[in-house]
Amino acid sequence: MKGSREGPPTTGLHSGGISGPRGLLRIYILHRLSKEPMSGYDLISELDAITGGTWHPGSGSIYPILEDLRRKKLIEVVSTGHRSKQVYALTRKGVEDFETKRRIINQFATKWSRIRLTLLDLMNADNLSTFALETMKVNRTAWDKVLASKEMSRREVSLRLKEYGLLLDSELGWTNEQVKKLA
Repeated sequence: MKGSREGPPTTGLHSGGISGPRGLLRIYILHRLSKEPMSGYDLISELDAITGGTWHPGSGSIYPILEDLRRKKLIEVVSTGHRSKQVYALTRKGVEDFETKRRIINQFATKWSRIRLTLLDLMNADNLSTFALETMKVNRTAWDKVLASKEMSRREVSLRLKEYGLLLDSELGWTNEQVKKLA
């Protein structure tokens, strides 16, 4: 059938494992280049490291996106190094495009927080316990990023951290109760 693909078009799930959702790689590239200039190889290596090898986009994914972004004048080559290694940076137009996409991602994150209970319902107990532990690790990383950011006032961050602390206290009390019941 013309134009059809195997598997669901937007989930990123396929029989060979999990890939990033469609469009996420393009947005991630813009995001990273908004922080500092990088090469395609550096982008691949960083994604591999951040995801523990779970998401390892190949050069056949990264370089066509970089070329498309360059053609659209969203990025530019700022240097060419050893073995023709090109280092890319965002252009002013790229910054504007990324900010638009970032707003969309933030809207998606809000929706995701509302539908994630469906995912939890589909997981078995072993995977759920691992997921819960990994979520706590991600929470710490998220707070580190919030603290390093200049996007919120110190007062706003302090209030959110206090709220988070109260939630952690409650979770710790519940956890200790459950451990006692199981002993």
